[in-house]
Amino acid sequence: MGLKPRGCCGWLIVALVAALVATAAMFAIMKRRAGGRHIKPLPVPGQQPGALDPKYNEALGIAFNFFRIQKGI
Repeated sequence: MGLKPRGCCGWLIVALVAALVATAAMFAIMKRRAGGRHIKPLPVPGQQPGALDPKYNEALGIAFNFFRIQKGI
């Protein structure tokens, strides 16, 4: 006699939480599986993987020279 009908609001919240937990579990399993989706970066047209842009290559050279000079002092 003390129970009152409260509607479906509570059950809706429970269903949403259960759906979120199931989705998180699915993503965790897909990430661990070897054949899961792996998003690889797209290659840069005109350059081989690992190649540096010439302007960045020059800037790195200048920075290394600066560090060599600082190291020598």
